[in-house]
Amino acid sequence: MSLIIRTLSLYRKFDLCPKIITTNYDTAFEEAVPKLRRNKAYKGRNYELMKHKEKDAIFLIKLHGCAEDADSMVLLPSDYVNLYSKKDNDAERLIFVLENIIINNTILFLGIGLGDFQIKNILKKIENLQGKFNQKHFIITLKPLDSSLSFLEPILISDYRQIENIIDNLIEIKREAEENEQLEVKKHEKGIEVTTKKIEELSKQSFSDECNEAKRLLEREALKYYRKGLKYSLTKQFALAMEEYKQAIELKKYYHEAFNGYGFALASLAKTKKENEMAILCYQAFENFEKAIEIKPDFYDAYFNWGNSLVILAQIKEDKDADMLYNTAFEKYKKAIVIKPDFHEVYYNWGNALITLLEGKEGKEVEKLYEQVINMYKKVVEIKPDFSEALMKLGLASYALAEIKQDKDAEDLYNQTFENFKQAIKYENNAYKFAGFYKLEKEKDKALFFLDKSLSNNEVEVEFVEKDDAWKDYRNDKDFIEILNKYRTKH
Repeated sequence: MSLIIRTLSLYRKFDLCPKIITTNYDTAFEEAVPKLRRNKAYKGRNYELMKHKEKDAIFLIKLHGCAEDADSMVLLPSDYVNLYSKKDNDAERLIFVLENIIINNTILFLGIGLGDFQIKNILKKIENLQGKFNQKHFIITLKPLDSSLSFLEPILISDYRQIENIIDNLIEIKREAEENEQLEVKKHEKGIEVTTKKIEELSKQSFSDECNEAKRLLEREALKYYRKGLKYSLTKQFALAMEEYKQAIELKKYYHEAFNGYGFALASLAKTKKENEMAILCYQAFENFEKAIEIKPDFYDAYFNWGNSLVILAQIKEDKDADMLYNTAFEKYKKAIVIKPDFHEVYYNWGNALITLLEGKEGKEVEKLYEQVINMYKKVVEIKPDFSEALMKLGLASYALAEIKQDKDAEDLYNQTFENFKQAIKYENNAYKFAGFYKLEKEKDKALFFLDKSLSNNEVEVEFVEKDDAWKDYRNDKDFIEILNKYRTKH
């Protein structure tokens, strides 16, 4: 996700995105994140622009120049015209990178002046490009957008103080998506490795008769296209990946891996599009997964991807349509598990989908769904005990169900919540999050236990805790003060 930001007080929220584009001249970003001094580009320093291609690299583009270099600053109307009409090589390179980011990323606009001349130029450019690529872009705004900005998805707020919570929620969404991405990265890397070996083996072979030699050459070329598709998918260039998979299938009619790859690329691209196009791409993905399974009925990975794609589509549907898609997704997950019982990622995604399905449900149906969620996350940690995110979600689901239950059942679930959180912290440092959770629930002992853990793990510093309004009710508490003093001495 890329951020085009005009004014921003949350400079340290780099967990959401390490790539920022600003129209500001000042050095506030660089002062907040010193690494940006070495990793920024602006007119006259365009050699740094190549870094925008590096995955997860911290990177800052100062579109209108930098105060440290007066010659780079875009100040006059003629400067803006020269920049956006690409009158010189510097401007051309800068705008090329901007266009590349717009096409290949989802952008969040934050703190921009919609009436500003330069902002209008950027928005116009995005609207023109979006006509071709239909990419989703968002804006945090106090007011509904007028019709000229209909290509942006508004996130409406009533107070600028809400922004920090929105960013935190987006970070959480990103983190969850990255959990799934890690699995796909490994699969794609393994696929590239296996395919490369097959290509090498075929290259060493030769046949005297023309028929077998032609088959060998076709097989090798199909594998090359498939490998290229995997590489494009690995770098999230899904439209290009689809073209390679299509070529592979033309050369090798029953190439089940290529059909699965094609379906995965379609579903991945669908997530970046608006509703109508998203639905079209999802249905195309379903067709490819179905073809992959027709060729190889025990292809559990295709069932898994099919289930995930159904969930993507279910999330933009309502009521019975959504329920039907979720249930169909669960059937695909079930088939994947029958073939591969230790496929913990299936249980994890199934649990996540059930959580989404909970929205809008009431009464006994909610209780039943939470029980299913708990069972799914329990299956995950049975297979993979160190899966911290699953442990955390198991704890949260247990807590939610405890709030519904009564007496002994509720007490057991509350205890399970605490144990799950402790296990999650054992494998990943999330203690500060849990401290805040228990603070809200007015469970002082547990809140301070996790606060102590978070400070000992260097997740946060004493100064951060002191400024965090979440702890304002504890500022005169002797136990709270004692914990802070313990770590203040250490630092």
